[in-house]
Amino acid sequence: RITAWHEAGHAVAAMLIADAEDPVAVSLTPRGPAGGVTWMAGSDDVYMTRDEGFARLVVMLGGRVAE
Repeated sequence: RITAWHEAGHAVAAMLIADAEDPVAVSLTPRGPAGGVTWMAGSDDVYMTRDEGFARLVVMLGGRVAE
Protein backbone atom coordinates (compact mmCIF):
# COMPACT_ATOMS: atom_id res chain seq x y z
CA ARG A 1 0.00 0.00 0.00
CA ILE A 2 2.86 2.39 0.76
CA THR A 3 4.36 1.80 -2.68
CA ALA A 4 1.01 2.56 -4.32
CA TRP A 5 0.68 5.86 -2.44
CA HIS A 6 4.30 6.73 -3.18
CA GLU A 7 4.04 6.18 -6.94
CA ALA A 8 0.67 7.93 -7.04
CA GLY A 9 2.31 10.94 -5.40
CA HIS A 10 4.85 11.18 -8.22
CA ALA A 11 2.15 10.85 -10.88
CA VAL A 12 -0.26 13.37 -9.33
CA ALA A 13 2.49 15.92 -8.75
CA ALA A 14 3.62 15.54 -12.38
CA MET A 15 0.06 16.08 -13.65
CA LEU A 16 -0.53 19.17 -11.49
CA ILE A 17 2.74 21.03 -12.13
CA ALA A 18 2.69 22.87 -15.45
CA ASP A 19 6.43 22.53 -16.25
CA ALA A 20 6.74 18.86 -15.25
CA GLU A 21 7.10 16.01 -17.71
CA ASP A 22 3.92 13.98 -18.25
CA PRO A 23 3.74 10.58 -16.57
CA VAL A 24 3.56 7.74 -19.11
CA ALA A 25 3.12 4.68 -16.88
CA VAL A 26 3.13 3.64 -13.23
CA SER A 27 4.06 0.17 -12.01
CA LEU A 28 3.77 -1.23 -8.50
CA THR A 29 5.71 -4.36 -9.43
CA PRO A 30 9.12 -4.42 -7.71
CA ARG A 31 11.96 -4.01 -10.19
CA GLY A 32 15.38 -4.58 -8.67
CA PRO A 33 15.95 -2.32 -5.66
CA ALA A 34 12.90 -0.18 -6.53
CA GLY A 35 9.54 -1.07 -5.01
CA GLY A 36 7.71 0.54 -7.93
CA VAL A 37 8.37 3.01 -10.72
CA THR A 38 6.77 5.99 -12.46
CA TRP A 39 7.91 6.54 -16.05
CA MET A 40 7.92 10.09 -17.41
CA ALA A 41 7.70 11.20 -21.04
CA GLY A 42 11.12 12.85 -20.92
CA SER A 43 12.81 14.95 -23.54
CA ASP A 44 16.16 15.16 -25.31
CA ASP A 45 16.88 18.68 -24.08
CA VAL A 46 20.31 19.05 -22.51
CA TYR A 47 19.44 22.20 -20.58
CA MET A 48 16.37 22.96 -18.49
CA THR A 49 14.85 26.18 -17.25
CA ARG A 50 14.65 27.07 -13.58
CA ASP A 51 10.92 26.28 -13.61
CA GLU A 52 11.54 22.87 -15.19
CA GLY A 53 14.18 22.10 -12.56
CA PHE A 54 11.83 23.13 -9.77
CA ALA A 55 9.06 20.99 -11.28
CA ARG A 56 11.41 18.00 -11.40
CA LEU A 57 12.21 18.43 -7.69
CA VAL A 58 8.52 18.71 -6.80
CA VAL A 59 7.72 15.50 -8.68
CA MET A 60 10.63 13.66 -7.04
CA LEU A 61 9.49 14.70 -3.57
CA GLY A 62 5.81 14.06 -4.38
CA GLY A 63 6.19 10.35 -3.65
CA ARG A 64 7.49 10.91 -0.13
CA VAL A 65 4.87 13.57 0.58
CA ALA A 66 2.08 11.21 -0.50
CA GLU A 67 3.25 8.58 1.96
